[in-house]
Amino acid sequence: RHDAEVVADQHHRHSCFAAHLRQQLQNLRLDGDIERGGRLVRNQQIGIAGASGAGKSTLLDVICGATIPDSGTDNVDETRIDRQSGRAWRDRIGMVSQTPLLLGSTLREAVTFPLRPEDCDPARFATAIGLAGIDTMTAAYARGHDTPIGEALAFLSGGQRQRLALAHALFRAKDLLILDEATGHLDHESEQAILEAICQIPRDITMIVVSHREALFACCDVIYCLEDGKLVL
Repeated sequence: RHDAEVVADQHHRHSCFAAHLRQQLQNLRLDGDIERGGRLVRNQQIGIAGASGAGKSTLLDVICGATIPDSGTDNVDETRIDRQSGRAWRDRIGMVSQTPLLLGSTLREAVTFPLRPEDCDPARFATAIGLAGIDTMTAAYARGHDTPIGEALAFLSGGQRQRLALAHALFRAKDLLILDEATGHLDHESEQAILEAICQIPRDITMIVVSHREALFACCDVIYCLEDGKLVL
């Protein structure tokens, strides 16, 4: 059981979260200047570090609305996130995990999934692949973005797969982008390439970077460490 309170501060026109999770997370604060909790500020880039088992996954589940608190509320601005509204909220979030699942029959569909490419905004697709740096990667294939995913994955490195996953997350992320140990399995060179791509992401989206690697926090505005169930600067 997790008792939590997640509140929004519409007055400041920000998407804000303040959680009080017992057991794994305790008295969680993202911004100490708010008495009843903290805020995750819109368009801020936030780093969260912490050892395995510290509660990082639980925190992300609450923010994404995947975990519904037994008590208290989970709000984004004035909208309460519950089982009914949670799916619509998650549709506005893009996430890159350590071992992403790439779906779709072509490279293009891997970026736009679950939407069909013909139903997607071409400009949004172009922006996502440009920021992730896969436009030059797909140019190596005769059919470009329409190369069958199975054919492409046979030749893609781990770093290139993560770039493809980043493009998918950027395409989906209308409000929030989450990078959850996104370079955990990559070598230094591939990690640097992903880091360069991350630093090119415009400041018109909120981003949370969860990692145990300090390098990934280079572009963050603020970095918290999750220790003993509490976030500390």
